[in-house]
Amino acid sequence: IKSNGWYVFWMGTDAGSVYIFDLKTYSYGGVSYYFYGDSVALRGIAEIVSDDKIRKEMWQEWLINHFPGGATDPNYTLIRFVGEDATIYIDGDFAHEKI
Repeated sequence: IKSNGWYVFWMGTDAGSVYIFDLKTYSYGGVSYYFYGDSVALRGIAEIVSDDKIRKEMWQEWLINHFPGGATDPNYTLIRFVGEDATIYIDGDFAHEKI
């Protein structure tokens, strides 16, 4: 849904999804992205955000296709991921960085 810089991400998912089930058990996770041979893989902490004020702030109109109840739909759940370290591969060079 949104990013703050290159290592903080906000994602939306259904309250009953496997992601939410897993996060209730273990909050450490990863996010990766790839672009024409270059990639960044992040490891960090993911948290379930259920605060109604934040859910409304993060709401985007296209989400109505997945959550017909809008920003207050009980199935609309946010995940906030904050990367703690990164493996970066750009132009054939690797780097491992603590964020």
